[in-house]
Amino acid sequence: MTLLVQLLLGSVMIGVTVGLHALALDLIIRFTGHIEVPVRSRFTNIWRAVLSGIFVVIVFAVHVAIIWLWTFVYIFRGCQPLNDIADAVYFSTASYTTMGSSLVLDHSCHMLSGVESANGFILIGWTTAFIFEVVSQLYRREVRSL
Repeated sequence: MTLLVQLLLGSVMIGVTVGLHALALDLIIRFTGHIEVPVRSRFTNIWRAVLSGIFVVIVFAVHVAIIWLWTFVYIFRGCQPLNDIADAVYFSTASYTTMGSSLVLDHSCHMLSGVESANGFILIGWTTAFIFEVVSQLYRREVRSL
């Protein structure tokens, strides 16, 4: 796969993953309006922690789904030395989280891992900002009502 094809495929993946992430965050905001009252009444003293935990689990699941999407790209493209699904998931997770991997892709797929790392870096940062803002809003509303 040429450098241009890798960059084009990476750009498509960035578009797909950013869209998926944005949709998930939007759904979390909408979902909050529906479950806040039941969570608040059931978990009177710890409702903010419960709601925050729910947000984190949902967003974590979205990141896992994105890692799997990248895994399928590596498998579909036949990137070497990813010989099985376990290697591909490991490599994708290591790239997405910018941890790095002991596996090094051949040059026909080399640029994809860099694009995935940039993708993960941005989406994890966006998630961090989102969680901070949502949790801040939960506590800010409580302070205003005192």
